[in-house]
Amino acid sequence: MKLESAGKSSPNRKTARAHTHPCWELIYHAAGSGTMVMGDQQVRFGEGTVVLCPPGMAHDKYTENGFTDYYIQFSGFDCPHRVYVLQDSYDRRLLQLIRVLHGTYYENTAPSVCESLTDAILGIVKPMLESQEQSEYVRMLRDTIIDCFTDPDFLLREAMEKIPLNSDHLRRRFKAELGMTPGEYLTYLRMEYAKKRLNRDEKLTVAEVAFRAGYYDPLYFSRAFKKYTGVPPSQWK
Repeated sequence: MKLESAGKSSPNRKTARAHTHPCWELIYHAAGSGTMVMGDQQVRFGEGTVVLCPPGMAHDKYTENGFTDYYIQFSGFDCPHRVYVLQDSYDRRLLQLIRVLHGTYYENTAPSVCESLTDAILGIVKPMLESQEQSEYVRMLRDTIIDCFTDPDFLLREAMEKIPLNSDHLRRRFKAELGMTPGEYLTYLRMEYAKKRLNRDEKLTVAEVAFRAGYYDPLYFSRAFKKYTGVPPSQWK
């Protein structure tokens, strides 16, 4: 990665006109709160909010009480072309490094140190981006399961293969964030749905409830239901 520019806004500035950059820009909000407009997306920011703007994306900013931010512009950043919104840690480690970079950059005496500081800053940011991407993949899979769990033809394996993340890693991330594996989550949704159908006393047969809950085989459904609830569906009240 190559540092292209670094700077700081004037204190308590209230607006920033729409503009673009030919490279990535990291914007660290050190004070104030307001709204950034990034392309067609609005981003709320506060103290410690970090926004990464991709090359060529128009962005502006407005607040009621003013803001102060630092910016770093850099090239050679290998990341999907989109807006990222992060939050600095409680000890403001990113802000500390950015302030050192800013001072060193304007002293104009140690360009190699500036490059090293840029690498250090982005070295902290990159795992945060990867973690955010993984969370988005988890949400993507969760939403797909919610949309499709009553479909007997829904195949969880195929849904996971459509997500650009290793399936084993996705499974671990899913469990870490939701407390159950994707398969367990699918079963949970189907069983809870089946319980509601049985509770409504609609005089549905077990086979009908099984199909509506996403199972072609009523015997398999009955075994899964008993394992989940402790009683067979015919005895559920």
